[in-house]
Parts: sequence; C-alpha cells; structure tokens
Amino acid sequence: MKILVLITAILTLGFADTGEGVSELVTLDTVDPTVQVLAPNGGENYVNEEFIEITWSASDFSFGNAPIKIYFSEDGGETYTDNTDFEENDGIYQWTVPDTPCIDAVVRITAIDEFGNSANDESDNSFSYYEVGAQISISPSSLSFDINLEN
Repeated sequence: MKILVLITAILTLGFADTGEGVSELVTLDTVDPTVQVLAPNGGENYVNEEFIEITWSASDFSFGNAPIKIYFSEDGGETYTDNTDFEENDGIYQWTVPDTPCIDAVVRITAIDEFGNSANDESDNSFSYYEVGAQISISPSSLSFDINLEN
C-alpha cells in the first residue's frame, strides 16, 4: 500500500509562523510474510554431530538482507532456543546435530520483514538424533566349546 503524508506544523509558543510539507510517496506494508519448514519436518533420524540441511520456503515483498531466524526445540516445541543469527532467505541452513541424543526435536523458522510483520512455521512432527558407535565389551574375550556329535 502506498500512502501520502501531509504534515502541518503551527508553532504556538508566541511565534506566528506556520509551515506545511508534503512527503514523498512511501510504502506501508501490513501483510505478514509466508514461511514453511520443508526439512526436517518430522520422522527423520539423524546421527549426533552429523551435518544436515534445514530447509524452508519464505516470501514477502519487503524482506531485508537477513529476515530469517531459526529456533530449536528438544521438547517437542514446548520451549525453543535461539542458536543462530538472522539468516539470509536462501532457503537452506547447514546445521550440526548436537552431541546429546534427543527423540523430540523440532525446528521453528521465523520470517520478519522490514516493517516488523512476522510469521513462523515449525516442523509438523518431531525428529530425533542419537549417538552411534557405542562400544560394547563382552567378557571373557574368548570362548571354547566341546561339541560331541554321535549318531
């Protein structure tokens, strides 16, 4: 929406001056951006310390250079932590999976335009990440068997 602003100023502190001015045409945006988490969107299983791509789709007519904020939850979306700076709207963020296991992780993407309008979306369902390479030791380290085969 484009608007024209007319400002009239009258000084009332004993001065008899008046003035008027007309602004240049300005744009006013009251429409929220659109945003959708594409991945991880639920059901995925990742390995701790693996590099994965968080992907999304977002659009708005008045995005700035870095309109995207990414939040992480390890309790199914009850609480979120803010682990990133504002990101470009390039639809992809390289994330290193934490080294602690989680079975109820969710990602939230928030898009904010230059006028402060915002929208967010989160993973439709939770995803998990787990530790691999756990060592198992069996003791004793050698076994012997006596096998007797008789007809």
